[in-house]
Amino acid sequence: MGIDALGRAITSIHATASAAPLVLIGAAYVCLQPAVRPHAMELVKRLLLGFAFLLWGYVQLLPPGATATVLGDIVIVLYVVDLYLIIRTHLRRDDWETP
Repeated sequence: MGIDALGRAITSIHATASAAPLVLIGAAYVCLQPAVRPHAMELVKRLLLGFAFLLWGYVQLLPPGATATVLGDIVIVLYVVDLYLIIRTHLRRDDWETP
């Protein structure tokens, strides 16, 4: 095995190792939602979070380039929107104790 082949193998292993936990936790969280049956807005927040992890994992498998950059930016937007919705929900509560 040449140096180039070894480098590609290590890169592939690293990408898979980086992607796997993100995809697994995202899928687990999305699949959990029918069991816990949250209210509509809570479901939106939870699905945003789950799909952000799924997409982040997918991005780890992509080669560097425009597609990976755009999808990485979408991941950031999903996290920002999710956090905004969490903050908004918290600020609208009468009871400010953390649930």
